[in-house]
Amino acid sequence: MAIAPSKLGSLIANHSQTHHALVQRLRELELVIDEASDADLLATLTRVRDEHAALPPSSQMFNSPWERVRVFLKPYLTEKGRTWAEPLKSLHVPDEEDVPYGRRKTRLVLAQVPADEAAPFYAEFLAAFPDGRVGEHLDAQVGQLDALCGLLQWRAAFRYEEGKWTVNEVIGHLLDTERVWAYRLLRIARGDETVPNPTATALIRSGDLKDVATFFRNDLAFALGVGFGKNPHTFLTNIGGTPPVAAVAVGAQSQIAVFFASGGALIIDPDGPGPLFEVPIAGPLPEDLGFIP
Repeated sequence: MAIAPSKLGSLIANHSQTHHALVQRLRELELVIDEASDADLLATLTRVRDEHAALPPSSQMFNSPWERVRVFLKPYLTEKGRTWAEPLKSLHVPDEEDVPYGRRKTRLVLAQVPADEAAPFYAEFLAAFPDGRVGEHLDAQVGQLDALCGLLQWRAAFRYEEGKWTVNEVIGHLLDTERVWAYRLLRIARGDETVPNPTATALIRSGDLKDVATFFRNDLAFALGVGFGKNPHTFLTNIGGTPPVAAVAVGAQSQIAVFFASGGALIIDPDGPGPLFEVPIAGPLPEDLGFIP
């Protein structure tokens, strides 16, 4: 007996990418429950493929593998997913139900960082994301922050112990940190010993940000012999250094100010036609450490 067509089956049939990409799409459309692991969903897709391949040719003709996926996914479907899986009836669900890629929720998934590849300070933070689903945790935090914004002022200003932060201070630091990292994604310093160039390169590449990134050439600055250190990690804040060092810091901070004042639309070159900043990066993204011995 043939399996009747459905909207979900049609979606799967028209998805030409990998099984991992299909799982991502199912999550973006909120067709599968959050409790369903990627491993379970991938195993289901593989099982359907293998069982369909094992059918005799005469049966394969009348059994679409895409509709078999829809049937096998049933335990993992959300209410919306079950609606999309209804044979025939779901074909009349309006296309407005569709969600453009990446528009519904942040589904960022990162591989777990091994403990020996991160400073001990970050161990607690890494332990908070054992499943790698950073996007889902970020989604949850939006609601948590909304709830905190509804606190009465005296509660928000309450300090549970001397020297500890209030809720207001915690939220203020979160906002400041978000601003800082929004810019940090767009900046890389040659030979940075604190955030090595390969790490910064990976971040820039992941966001396809090379065309808007700034590259501080500390290798050239150090060679001038005017006070630049070997590790440029703090070049942004070195306003107390020698005049050339302070000028670079002020120029970089001016770039930040203009960036935020323009809503991210304008990224100036801190030293204009000078050689110490590349805006954008002139050559390939640095893959080596570039430490100054």
